[in-house]
Amino acid sequence: MSTITISLPESMKQFIDAQVTAGGFDSPSDYIAALLREAQVELARAEIDKKLLVGIGALERGEGREMTAADWERLGQRLKAQASQDNGR
Repeated sequence: MSTITISLPESMKQFIDAQVTAGGFDSPSDYIAALLREAQVELARAEIDKKLLVGIGALERGEGREMTAADWERLGQRLKAQASQDNGR
């Protein structure tokens, strides 16, 4: 695990300390890590939303096609491979 040092005004430190206590976090580091994880999830959701809108646009233009069994198989394999990579991080 890496370490990062940041400087904050006292008012922000007090806010973080209060959030740690209220949220049941073990430390300010755990609280900040939780915030960063939430930001990562939000960014991933935004990317998925963009891709969905592109797909919807393609369908509306008649550019879509029905998924075949082979398509579903390839998709499942890609998702499993990606999940394995994500778990290794």
